[in-house]
Amino acid sequence: MAISETSNRMPQKSHTVWPLYLFLSIFLVIGSGCLLYAPVKAVKTLVFIRNAAVTTGTVDDMVAMHGSKSTTYAPSITFNTPGGRSIRFISHISGSPSAYNVGQRLEVYYDPANEGNAEIKGFIPLWMPVIILSALGLSFSGIGGGMIYAMRRSVKDGEKKEALLQKGVPEWQAESDWQSATIRSSTGREGVFFWLLAAVWNAIALPTGFICLNAVIHEGNRLAAIGLMFPLAGFWLLWEAARRTLQIRTFGDIQLRMDPFPASIGGEAGGTVDLPIHFSSGNVFAVFLCCEQVIKHRDGSRKELIWQEAGRAASTLGPAGTRIAFRVAVPATEPPSSDSHLWTLRITAELPGLDLDRSFIIPVIREETPRTSRLNVPLAPDLMPCEELPVGTVQVNRQGEMLMLRYPCRRNLKTGLLCAFFSGWFLGGVSIFVFKSPGMGFVVLPIFGMIGAGLLLYAIWLLSNSLQVTVGAGGLSVVRRLFGIPINRSSIETALVRRIEIVKYGARGTGTSAKLIYKITAVWGNGTTLTLGDGVEGRTVAEEIARQLRQVCRVSVPTLSSHTPSMRPGGRV
Repeated sequence: MAISETSNRMPQKSHTVWPLYLFLSIFLVIGSGCLLYAPVKAVKTLVFIRNAAVTTGTVDDMVAMHGSKSTTYAPSITFNTPGGRSIRFISHISGSPSAYNVGQRLEVYYDPANEGNAEIKGFIPLWMPVIILSALGLSFSGIGGGMIYAMRRSVKDGEKKEALLQKGVPEWQAESDWQSATIRSSTGREGVFFWLLAAVWNAIALPTGFICLNAVIHEGNRLAAIGLMFPLAGFWLLWEAARRTLQIRTFGDIQLRMDPFPASIGGEAGGTVDLPIHFSSGNVFAVFLCCEQVIKHRDGSRKELIWQEAGRAASTLGPAGTRIAFRVAVPATEPPSSDSHLWTLRITAELPGLDLDRSFIIPVIREETPRTSRLNVPLAPDLMPCEELPVGTVQVNRQGEMLMLRYPCRRNLKTGLLCAFFSGWFLGGVSIFVFKSPGMGFVVLPIFGMIGAGLLLYAIWLLSNSLQVTVGAGGLSVVRRLFGIPINRSSIETALVRRIEIVKYGARGTGTSAKLIYKITAVWGNGTTLTLGDGVEGRTVAEEIARQLRQVCRVSVPTLSSHTPSMRPGGRV
C-alpha cells in the first residue's frame, strides 16, 4: 500500500499480461504435479520398506552420472540373496564427491518378489526423492500461484487507481484503502494467508515428520531428526492462523478513524478505535508508530525499521464498549509514505481471555503546513508511566558529578540465545553427517560448519561481553569485558567531548513487533567516536542515558527532530 510520484499504474487493458500468466501457470502445474506425486511416492516407499528383506551388500563401483553442468557419482552395490543369486543395483543417490567408497559394506533393502528392486538402507537414499518432490512442489506452486494472485490483484487495484487519478483525486488518496479516514486492519488478510500457507505446508510437513520420527525411533537414525523442523514450523503456522482468526471473531472488523487524515510529516498522527469490549480503567493500550524502508532486490524485497515511537492511548467509555484515542508526533526529518517507505500503526493490549494486536498501514504525507490532531488527549509517549531504566540493559550509579554506567551481559540475552540455537542446529547437523555419512560430511562441513561456527562465536560475544562507563574528575573511561576479563580500555578528558548522540544500531524482532536497538557514542577530537553504550532497546531509554552523560560531561543537548518524553534524573520518565 505505497504511494509515490511514479507509482505503478497498470494499464486499463490487462490482456498484455496473459503471456506472463501462461508462463507462471507452467510453474503452478509443475508444482501441483510434484505435490500430488510426493504422497504417492511416500506410500510406495513405505510399502517397499514393509515388504523388503534386509541383507548386506558391497560397493563395487562408482557410476558417473553426467548432468548439464556437473558430474556426480552413484554407488553400484552387489549383494547375495538367500538363494545364492548375486544382484547388482545402482543407488538413486549420487554426489560429488560420493558419500560412499568402493569396498564399503552397507545394509540394503530389497524386494523378495523383485530382487532387482533394491536401495541402500538409510534415510537419505530412501526418502530424499520424497523430500525433493515436496520442496519442488512447494516452491513451484507457491511461486506460480502466489505471483498469479498478486498480479491479478495488482491489475485490478491499478485500474481502480487510474480511474480515480483521472477524476482528479490526490495520488495518495487514490490508494484503495486510503479513500477515507477509516482505515481497516490488515489482520483479516493475514489470517487467510496463514491458513492457506499452513494447509499446504502441513500437508507435506506432517507426513515427512512422521517418517523422520519413525526413522529416529526405530532405525536409530539421528540424521532424520533434522526433518522434524518442518512439522514444528507447521505447528507454528497453525498457531498463528488460529490466533489471528480468534482475534477476528472476538474483536470483529476493527477500524481506525484517523485524525488528522492523512497524517503529516512534521505534524501528528492520531485517531480513535472503537472496541467491542467492556470498558475498564485498568486496561492498558500500547501504541506503536513505525516507519519501515522497503529495500528491493532482484530476488525480492525486505523491510528495515528506520524510526519508531511508542506510547499509550487514552481509553474512555464508547458506543461499542471502549473507545481509545491517541496522538503521536511525526518527525519532520522522516520520509513520507511512498513505494519505498511504509508507515504502520500498531495497537496492542493484554485483555482478559485474549490479547489485542492489530496493525494499520496509514498514509503520512508532507505538506507546507503540517497537520495536527483535533483530539483532546495527551501525546502517546506522555501517557507512559514513570519507569526506571531497565536494569537488564544498564545499571546507573550517580554520585554528585560522578556517573557510572554498567551494561550487563544479559542485555543481549534474547539475540544471543537465538544465535546459539541456530548455531546448535548447524553444527549438530554437520556432526551427524560427519559420523553417519563421512563422505557427505566433508561436503557440508565447509559451508554449514562455517555458518554454525560464526553464529556460535557471535552468540558467545553477545552473551559474555559487558561494558562499564565511568565519568568524573574531568575524565571519561570505558572498559569492555569478556567473561569479566578486561579486553579493551579507553579514556579521554571530558573537555574533549564535542557531542554525545544516539545511533540506531539495528532492530530486534520482525515486522511491526520489532524494536529498535541503539548505541550511544561520544564524538571528540577530529571526529573520532567512542562507544558509551550498546544493546539499548528503545529510543526513550537511549535518550535518557545520553541525557545523563551529557549532563556530567557538560555537553550541549542537540536539537531533537521529534517529540521525546523527558525523564527525571535517576532514570524515571
